[in-house]
Amino acid sequence: MARPAELALKPRSLDKVQVAEVPISALTAWQAVFERARLARGWTRRADPRGAAGGAGSFVVELARWRGADVIGTASANDLDFVRELGTDEVLD
Repeated sequence: MARPAELALKPRSLDKVQVAEVPISALTAWQAVFERARLARGWTRRADPRGAAGGAGSFVVELARWRGADVIGTASANDLDFVRELGTDEVLD
C-alpha cells in the first residue's frame, strides 16, 4: 500500500490517460539518459532525442538539459515550437 507521502494529486490540466503515461515515459527517459548513455554532470555530451515532442522524448530533453548537455531534438513541423520551449539548443524537422 502506498503511503500518503508517495502520492500526488492529479493535475486538473491532464486526463487520466495522460497521467498514466507520465511514469512510464519518465522512467524510459531516465533509463536512456542515465543508465544507457550514462550522462553525468560536467561531461561535454550532446543528446539527440528522436521524437523530442513525444512522451519519453520530451523527458529526455528536460533531463539532458538538467545535466547540462547540449540537446538537438527532432520533431515534426507542428511540434518544433514546443520542442524549442522544452529547452533544445537546436531542433530539426
